[in-house]
Amino acid sequence: MYTNALEQEIAILKQQLAESTREFTVTVARLEQEIHKRKQVEQELRQSQQFLQQIFDMLPQRIFWKDRNLRYLGCNKSFAQDAGLDSPVDIIGKDDFELVWREFAHNYQADDQAVITSSVAKLHYEELLIKEDGTKIWIKTSKVPLCNEVGEIIGVFGCYEDITTRKAAETALKESQQQLQAFIDNSPSVIFIKDVEGRYILANRNFWSLD
Repeated sequence: MYTNALEQEIAILKQQLAESTREFTVTVARLEQEIHKRKQVEQELRQSQQFLQQIFDMLPQRIFWKDRNLRYLGCNKSFAQDAGLDSPVDIIGKDDFELVWREFAHNYQADDQAVITSSVAKLHYEELLIKEDGTKIWIKTSKVPLCNEVGEIIGVFGCYEDITTRKAAETALKESQQQLQAFIDNSPSVIFIKDVEGRYILANRNFWSLD
């Protein structure tokens, strides 16, 4: 009788062990499927990020994005080169005080913070930037709030373009116009120029002194 009871107990334990083994096997299989799905999602995300990075790197504008602490989360290749870095990856975690343009870091971060705090973009404004070789260039910058999938502001996204050549051309044109104005003002003649619609676009002092 004792032997039969023991055998029954062993049989029950074997059955429980078999059920536990089946449950464990099912759980492991589900976990493996979940891990496989997550790896697929992670791979697709990496591919998407790489594709987006390639697009950013092909653009002539310099592009960057920062977190709410104003530390860089990423940038494109042109921006990294301006910052004196070998790769966009090298900028992650840095702030403007650690880069070649630290002289203007306070101004840059003030603009960043204003955009984050106000939730209002700051677009197409001109400012100076120092490059790795120490040269100063004029840039036209735009910054907008960086938001997550639920609309919360998590940082700032910005871009700029080098307008140094254009600024130099504008300065040269202004100087040329000033020189021309000085030349005709010193002429004893009355000088003026009209456009095709009859509007005055240039005149010297003698012209404006006529009654």
